[in-house]
Amino acid sequence: MAMNALRSSLEKSEVEAVHHRPSGETHLEKVPEAIEIGPYRVFGLSTEDADFYNNYPEESRKKVFHKVDKRLIPMLALLYLICHIDRANIGNAKIEGMVEDLGMSGVQYNTVLSIFFIPYVLFEVPSNIILKKVKRPSTYLGTLTLCWGIVMTCTGLVRNFAGLMVTRILLGIFEAGFFPGAIYLCSYWYMPSDLSMDGVGGMEGWRWIFILEGLATVCLGVACFFLLIDTPTLSTRWLDPEEIRYLELSIFIKQGGGSRDEDSDRKVNWHDLKMNLTNWRIYVQAYFLLCQSALSYGIKFTLPTITKAMGFANTQAQLLSAPPYKRGVAYFSVVLAVIGIYPIQAAAASWNANNIAPASRRAIGIALMNCVGNVGGIVGSFMYLESEKPKYHTGFGLSLAFGGSGLIVALLLEWSYKIANAKKARIADEAKEKYTEEELFKMGDRSPLFKYVL
Repeated sequence: MAMNALRSSLEKSEVEAVHHRPSGETHLEKVPEAIEIGPYRVFGLSTEDADFYNNYPEESRKKVFHKVDKRLIPMLALLYLICHIDRANIGNAKIEGMVEDLGMSGVQYNTVLSIFFIPYVLFEVPSNIILKKVKRPSTYLGTLTLCWGIVMTCTGLVRNFAGLMVTRILLGIFEAGFFPGAIYLCSYWYMPSDLSMDGVGGMEGWRWIFILEGLATVCLGVACFFLLIDTPTLSTRWLDPEEIRYLELSIFIKQGGGSRDEDSDRKVNWHDLKMNLTNWRIYVQAYFLLCQSALSYGIKFTLPTITKAMGFANTQAQLLSAPPYKRGVAYFSVVLAVIGIYPIQAAAASWNANNIAPASRRAIGIALMNCVGNVGGIVGSFMYLESEKPKYHTGFGLSLAFGGSGLIVALLLEWSYKIANAKKARIADEAKEKYTEEELFKMGDRSPLFKYVL
């Protein structure tokens, strides 16, 4: 009766139903007690490991994370930059004459933009599931980068609309796994709360945009196999055993403990997939990511055309679209828009990752949010219509709508997190008595002891 009262005091979305132990069974007969380390309640941690973590020198902690920062962040930042350049440079190719050379209409151009996002959305979750099963993330992410670099290079050689459609579909397939995969790779090291050539070679200038950036991406893809780091366990060349042990314990403790079996962690957990698919907050977070995607891709694909309409030459327009000018007031407005739009994706990814637990569930949740959110790229591809230039009434109107609704949804989500935290706080003590530590851990973010990050 008491257990039923406890469960009914929470919404179904806040606490995951688990099988409660029989009333006569003591806690210690099945699972070890959780150990509290600072603000973290850790299940499955030995006393020896707890002592090692607590006594690890502060200077050594700073040193080991400095090592990780130097090897991981620059490489991922460069890959992220190349990823966005490769998918958005079609806007630069347009003002260099791509549409005319390939005999495309304005609607066909918008179709080429949007077709990228269909495989991009569909392959994000499967890609992260594959990444969970791969031992070396650098091999998987490097292969993806190498493949999309080859596709980009081939884009510079297409001769018609159909060929361009094929390359954009392939680009969507291979780029789909990078962003959610990069976030998941970071989870091995940090907690989310810490995370003109026109005519050269007898080819038109727009072809060189794809070929040069594609070749650069191919080189970067090859470099991934040697420079991108994998997991602490596979980093014995530049980390000593104590540093590896500390890093692994750091993540284990901050995620609340759990299994220490790497092979088990790489298995596909269908229960975690189900819990993510039924987590309504992931879809709410995905909506304001969808708003950001529609805004960013609408601007990204159209900015070179907008700057050209301001009176700049083709090459000038490409350069000005890199640092997003009435020429003056108009361009300054674009600058403000870009400043506000682009930070949202990183913030949304971090907020999402902080509020999904345990770690095995987080990998799928990150990919699911990106999967749903990137549908906005399809909308953004059709927002700024060729027939409406230079005013683009539909594009700017939809941008205002997406920006406003995204803000409102984000505020409502924050409010829901506050309400959920208050409900959990009221029953936390009773939950500790009614559930084992293993049951509470398996609940993940639906546990009464899990506090959402606002």
